[in-house]
Amino acid sequence: MDPTIFSTRCSSYPHADKSRKLSNSSTIHHLCFTLYKHMPLSSMNAPAMGIFNKVFICILAHFPNSTSDLFVTNHLITVYSKCGYLQYAQQLFDEMPERNIVSWTALVSGYAQCGRSAESFRLFLEMLADRRSRPNEFEFTSVLSSCDDLRGKQLHALLLKMGLDASVYISNALITMYSKNKVEEAWTLFRSLGYWTQVSWNSMIAGFQLAKLGMHAIGVFVRMHHEGIGFNRATLLSVFSSLCGRKDIEMDLGLKFCFQVYCLSVKTGFISEVEVATAFMKAYSELGGDISEFFISSWRQVVKI
Repeated sequence: MDPTIFSTRCSSYPHADKSRKLSNSSTIHHLCFTLYKHMPLSSMNAPAMGIFNKVFICILAHFPNSTSDLFVTNHLITVYSKCGYLQYAQQLFDEMPERNIVSWTALVSGYAQCGRSAESFRLFLEMLADRRSRPNEFEFTSVLSSCDDLRGKQLHALLLKMGLDASVYISNALITMYSKNKVEEAWTLFRSLGYWTQVSWNSMIAGFQLAKLGMHAIGVFVRMHHEGIGFNRATLLSVFSSLCGRKDIEMDLGLKFCFQVYCLSVKTGFISEVEVATAFMKAYSELGGDISEFFISSWRQVVKI
C-alpha cells in the first residue's frame, strides 16, 4: 500500500470514538493486526510514521494497559523495528512485563536489518542468558545476517550444539555469512548440504562474485541451471557482476556466456527490470562487446537457448 493511502486510512482511527468506542481487547488486537498488515514498511515516510504514532497514542487513550498486552506490544515493536525507529522499539521492549520469542526476534531482526550488528548480537546474548526464551531458526538467521566472521563462527558452534544446523534457513544464512569473509568455508558448507534452495545457490554465486572469483560464480550458475533450479533477479545481478572487471575470464568466452545469460533473462522477462538490463550492458561493454550491434541481432538468437 502507498504510504499516502496508509496515512489517510490511519488518520481515521484517532477519531473513531466519535461514532463508536473501542470496547475490548479483541478490538485493539484487530486494529494492531490491520495496521501491521497494511503498513508499507519498505517505504514508510515520516508523515505516515507520524500518523501511526497518533494511532498509538489513541490506543493508549482507550486502553491505558495495552502495552502490557503481549500481542499488542509485539506488533508495535515489529512495526517500529522494521521502519527503523529502534529507539521506540527498544523502549517498548524494556518496559514489557513479560516477553516471548516473538518479542526478542522482532528487536534482534530490527537491529540486524539496520546494520547495527553489535546491538543485535548483544540482544541475542541477553536472550540466551534469560533462559526463558529458546532462540529459533528465524532469530539465528537474523543475527547471522549482520555477523562478522568471529561472531558467526561462535553462532555456528552454538547451532551445532543445539542441533539447528540442519535447517535449510540456517544453512543459507551461514553460507551468506561466510561468503562475506571466507568464501572457501562457504563453499565447503555449500557442498556438504543435502538439499539446496534457490537462496543457497544465490548466496554461493554472490559469495564468489564478492570474492572476485568470476569463473567460480559462473560455474555455480551453470550447474544451477543444468539441475533445473529456477533463478531470479538476484541471481542475474550476481552473474552479470561476476563478468565485470575480471582478468580470469577470456573475453570471447565471457561475451558468449554473457549473451546466453541475457537470452535467458529475456525469456524469463527479467531483462525488463532496469537493474538487470543495466548490469547486462555494463558486463557486455566491459568484456569488449558492442551494445548497439548486439541489440540488432540478439532477438534472433533467443529461441536457441
